[in-house]
Amino acid sequence: MKGAGAERRTKKGRRDEGAEGRRQSGTRTDGVMDDLMHDAAERMEKQGERLMIVVAALITVGVVMAAATATRLDRPLMEAANWQGALGRQTVYAASAFLAMLVASRLHVRWFSWRPGRGWQPSVALLGLAVALLAVVWLPSMGHASHGRARWIDVGLITFQPSELAKPALVIYLAAVMGRRRERGAAETSEPAQQRPSTWAVVPVVLLVCGLVGVEDFGTAVLIGGVGGLLAVVGGCGGGALLAWALPGIAGFAGLLFMAPYRWERLMSFWTIWEDPQGSGYHAIQSLVAMASGGWTGRGLGAGVAQYGYLPEARTDFVFSVLCEETGVLGGLTVIVLFITLVYLGLRIMTAVAEDDRFARLCVFGITATVGLQAAMNIAVVTVMAPTKGIPLPFVSSGGTGVICFAASTGLLAALARRTASGVRSEGVAISAAAPAEPVEGWNVASA
Repeated sequence: MKGAGAERRTKKGRRDEGAEGRRQSGTRTDGVMDDLMHDAAERMEKQGERLMIVVAALITVGVVMAAATATRLDRPLMEAANWQGALGRQTVYAASAFLAMLVASRLHVRWFSWRPGRGWQPSVALLGLAVALLAVVWLPSMGHASHGRARWIDVGLITFQPSELAKPALVIYLAAVMGRRRERGAAETSEPAQQRPSTWAVVPVVLLVCGLVGVEDFGTAVLIGGVGGLLAVVGGCGGGALLAWALPGIAGFAGLLFMAPYRWERLMSFWTIWEDPQGSGYHAIQSLVAMASGGWTGRGLGAGVAQYGYLPEARTDFVFSVLCEETGVLGGLTVIVLFITLVYLGLRIMTAVAEDDRFARLCVFGITATVGLQAAMNIAVVTVMAPTKGIPLPFVSSGGTGVICFAASTGLLAALARRTASGVRSEGVAISAAAPAEPVEGWNVASA
């Protein structure tokens, strides 16, 4: 009897030890899950922080180039006259861009997503504001023309370029429209045909914005149309919608091209720049000369000669040529690597966002594509791989509206990264709270 009692006590002890081991195993599993969720959230937050650091570096390069192009042989850089001109303005713009990026990084971006059943749609209101400002440019009392093109609104102390606001406004609107899911009855359907956005809510809006912008700024219209097309593909528009997009778009761009004779001349002279080096080919040739004269390490900041009237638009559209002249191939490659890093980080943020959050994914993709495509277009123009067209290099070219709007847009990407990280942490806490302290199998074995 004593032996049987001892055996029962031994079996009971083994069962208790097994249950305790399983409880500790469950606790360790929960702890591992918490660690994984925490690490994933930290990585996501770092992606947003790195993105802002890259943008800050590009904006700083822009200020440095503004200082370099403000240098004159007859006066020192720190003289008050320099700071009262382009250098001082660009420094103020850079500070404003930093502030806009920080503020945007703290916003709740999903506030712009589509709100079913509500008349007030923030994305529509933002796009409406941008379209209204594009129309205001045509008013003689407020429109401000430069080089024969009316692209700015004069509000007294400053001028504002509405097309720069139209870029993120259109992206947010398209992300909101294509991000919403149609419903069948009371239940949400997951069928692809029901997920497709309305063609009439997408195509006419893009064509309207491109038309308003393209009359005065053909290059920006091409950029906006290209980004809109990419968003349509990624957003799930059907083949009919893409065809409805492409045909009037091609016809419209052809009309804009022939409406201004100089645009067609630029396109034709791109193939024969060496036949008229002092005329139609002058701009492209001077850009190549400036970059070639810099060599690998450059002439030194402020030591370039292209800025002294040899290369038109040296501070804005062709600032990359001056950068290569003064910092060499290494400086140009550094800027290119910064843009590639920005695009890479943007795509990493997009893939980290939950697949069912279509608005956030499309918004991140659209903003990233806008920055990346505009940078590629500018570099292609200054390296004479594309016809000459006035389109600035994001964050680097001198100007206020562009750098501030782009900085605020990338700040929205950082905000989405931060919100996604917060959601990952909340999901980890919910999983830990829902996990039982002791597996069911443990209770079954212990009670056997």
